[in-house]
Amino acid sequence: MRFVLISIFIISFTWLGSSLSASESIDEASSLHQVTKQTRPKIGLVLSGGGARGAAHIGVLKALEENRIPVDVIVGTSMGSIVGGLYAAGVSPEELEYIVENTDWDAALSPSPRRDLLSYRRKSDDRKYLLGFEMGIKDSKVRLPQGLISGNKLSFILRSEVLRADNVGHFDNLAIPFRAVTTNIESGGMVVIEDGDLSTALRASMAVPGAFTPVNRDGDLLVDGGLVSNLPVEIAQRLGVDHVIAVNIGSEIYSLEKLGSIVGLTVQTVNVLIQQNIDRSIAALEPGDVLIKPELGDFASTNFAEASSLIPIGYAATTESLNRLLDYQIDEQSYAEWLTTQRRSFISIPDIDGIEIKGNDRVSSAQIKARMQLKDTGFLNFTQLENDLENIYAIDEFESVDFEVIEKGEQSTLVIKVKEKPWGPNYFRFGLKVEDDFEGGNRNNLIANHRWTQVNKLGAEWSNEISIGSDRFLTTEFYQPINYLGNQFIAPRLSLSEENIDFFANEKRITEYTLRRADLAVDYGYYLRADTQLRVGVHYDRVDGEPRIGDASVIPKVNLNQAGVHFNIVRDSLDDPYFAKDGFLGQFKYRSELEGLGSDVEYDSASLALTKVWTTSKHTYNVGFELGSSLSGDIPAYDEFFLGGFGRLSGLQRRELRGDRIALARFMYSRPIEIAVPGSLGLSLETGNAWEDGQGFDLGELRYSGSLFWGFDTPLGAVMLAYGYADQGSRAFHLILGQPFEN
Repeated sequence: MRFVLISIFIISFTWLGSSLSASESIDEASSLHQVTKQTRPKIGLVLSGGGARGAAHIGVLKALEENRIPVDVIVGTSMGSIVGGLYAAGVSPEELEYIVENTDWDAALSPSPRRDLLSYRRKSDDRKYLLGFEMGIKDSKVRLPQGLISGNKLSFILRSEVLRADNVGHFDNLAIPFRAVTTNIESGGMVVIEDGDLSTALRASMAVPGAFTPVNRDGDLLVDGGLVSNLPVEIAQRLGVDHVIAVNIGSEIYSLEKLGSIVGLTVQTVNVLIQQNIDRSIAALEPGDVLIKPELGDFASTNFAEASSLIPIGYAATTESLNRLLDYQIDEQSYAEWLTTQRRSFISIPDIDGIEIKGNDRVSSAQIKARMQLKDTGFLNFTQLENDLENIYAIDEFESVDFEVIEKGEQSTLVIKVKEKPWGPNYFRFGLKVEDDFEGGNRNNLIANHRWTQVNKLGAEWSNEISIGSDRFLTTEFYQPINYLGNQFIAPRLSLSEENIDFFANEKRITEYTLRRADLAVDYGYYLRADTQLRVGVHYDRVDGEPRIGDASVIPKVNLNQAGVHFNIVRDSLDDPYFAKDGFLGQFKYRSELEGLGSDVEYDSASLALTKVWTTSKHTYNVGFELGSSLSGDIPAYDEFFLGGFGRLSGLQRRELRGDRIALARFMYSRPIEIAVPGSLGLSLETGNAWEDGQGFDLGELRYSGSLFWGFDTPLGAVMLAYGYADQGSRAFHLILGQPFEN
């Protein structure tokens, strides 16, 4: 879905781009690096934008090198700027190809920190709330993110690769003089970046509005240069080149029969507007210039995972133009000298003499440094630096996290540059949970969550949550870390809730019970690792319950106090909260109600739930186990363990089986559909049962069930439609939006 959203934003900015002014503010007086007089013509290489299609540029560079055709100036837009800028900094085509093939593009284009780096606290949020979209209130105004994707991973790649050309000042001093074309989103004017920080220039040139966050450079908010010039031929000409080699990787204009749906028409609109932009530049080509247009068909600009397949196409398109390009070929010795210059490295990777944090206001430097393993002095280990930056970003308070190395005399300082989310520190997220069994057991909740973060230097957080619908609750918790690393905390919590609980007999829903609770708890917590949280605490609950509909004799009215201690340990390493392909989810709970602490009932209970998910090729497997048992005393009916519902004996209604003890084993299999219908198809096999007190775990009474299901992702969250069948002829349908209800 991420790529669908990116595509929508690309459509939006392209449409806006057609109305923006193409006024050009170019310093034509900027001088190129002085070269000795030569007889060959000066060649300018112009590389267009096109997202993932830009991988074809690497094939072009390979063919030019193979045929000894040097370039003297490079001008690029968007992805063309990235490929051209890296090449101008001395990166070889082979290195560029390696980057394309080995980058984790899902991580590089993710709108949030990698889930495996998030603390369990943040992971529990994304399991509760369906919408990943986050908004904030600051200065009494609603604030929204400026883009879906921060591009931190991509920025790190760019920064690391151009470090060899760091501190060059003017881009004329690169191995090949270079220009990056961007758009000032405030004025609509063209900004051609010719000096300063090279990685920032590249990042700005490809900042698709709405998809990527804009780049602030000297007070100008810069976005993708494709808005004003996707094939900047004119810029190269103004830099004094004799001839231009222009590479156009723009999308094709569809024929009438391919338009079909509204999607086709929308894509066609984008293609037409881009083509108009490019046509103006092509018209500026002069005799002797060469236009190369690789045949990329309808390859999607968002398909980075398969982008490397375009490199041979770019190579072939350049080879087909050799009859014109060979006019610029030079002899082997001259080209070897040129290539040596292009591959030059301007600086060696230095040892660092210190680490400095810049850009942080709300988040203390001590919190940031606590998440770094890199030493203040010594060798700059890029692998460790990348891990440290990801861990800092996982604090989830930053729009971007970047670095630079500043050299002053013989001292080198590693500067960690962070940009805090401008819509913080008060964040809001919303969610929707729906379940329907088509038998009258429908439930729906609208959920809102507020977080006030960085309340103090240790990173305290005040969290509030409200739900309206079938289950109504209000929860407030103050989460106070007791060290800068945040791996220990104290958390007092107050929760008010009202829920309706169904009771069954002989597969019939016979009673609906209303349960109201006021819970007060104080926990001490410890992170055994980032994905594993342990909590131990004391609690006091006021419980009021009464039958609402049906047989009032099934469960009596209650009005009592519960007080005691609890223990909970959870590990969540799933790679996705809903449609995980890899990882582990495990939870152990222990709860003891003690008369000595003022409880009207006394009992102990414990439960263990384990799920392991893995994927081989396109086949995803899910194995789960669950046990729950009373350890002493009688568990009140409203607190009993239960089974029934999707994945928990799918052929039964939710909570159809209940008791003091439960056991469950589950196996699931799914794979993508890979046709016009979205999502995955799968099946489940389950066995288990619930037993009353005194029965023990009688495995001879196990129930058996299975299901067929279809799941897919939507802007509102995960949707699951399942048909379950159980022994004794039980059948059930399940429609779920978001996570299944816990009760």
